[in-house]
Amino acid sequence: MLLFYFYLFGIFISSKVEKFRESGQINYFVARTNYKKYLKSMLWAHSLYILSIVVISIFIILLLGVIITGKLIGPAYLGIYDINFLGFLGIVLLQIFLISFFAILINGISEVLNVWIKNKIIVQTIPFAFFTLVPMTISSTLGNIFITFGNVITLFVPFVGLKGLMNLVQSNSTYMDVITMALPFVCYTVLFIVLYKINIKKYMENCLWRKKLLF
Repeated sequence: MLLFYFYLFGIFISSKVEKFRESGQINYFVARTNYKKYLKSMLWAHSLYILSIVVISIFIILLLGVIITGKLIGPAYLGIYDINFLGFLGIVLLQIFLISFFAILINGISEVLNVWIKNKIIVQTIPFAFFTLVPMTISSTLGNIFITFGNVITLFVPFVGLKGLMNLVQSNSTYMDVITMALPFVCYTVLFIVLYKINIKKYMENCLWRKKLLF
């Protein structure tokens, strides 16, 4: 499901910023505000859209599970651990948070990469190809030769983080489990912030120049 999200969001959302810039629609917005506010509003809108899709789809899946099985059950990977309804709900909410945060970060990185990547089709493939297929391929090839390197790259495969929930709910979980699970989120957050600032700096100057021409 997570892979489908990346594929879906890449096609319909990730190239929006570049489409607005290329079509000239961006001039309509920056003539009334500035590029930084425009980009921030676009990213917020897309983030809320992603969060809504994730929440709705997951609860639809849970509802279908209830209809088919006649009862609400916890995730199978919890193994021998028995959890009550609140515990199960907590796991679901944590999954929603992780999936949404991962998808929002990756989509945000893809959108601001239009500083260098102008081709909309390439931008649309970035979430699925670069952030999913690339780490999966590297971890399953070079990772078999360089074990430590492979273990690190494996952490960046999107659905691996969800499997890490198993360690967190067990009594023998350690701080290392939390750090390991948080590593890709920290790296992608830093990467997004850096690319966001570069994007703002480049297009803020261009839009200000165009704005002067308009007036």
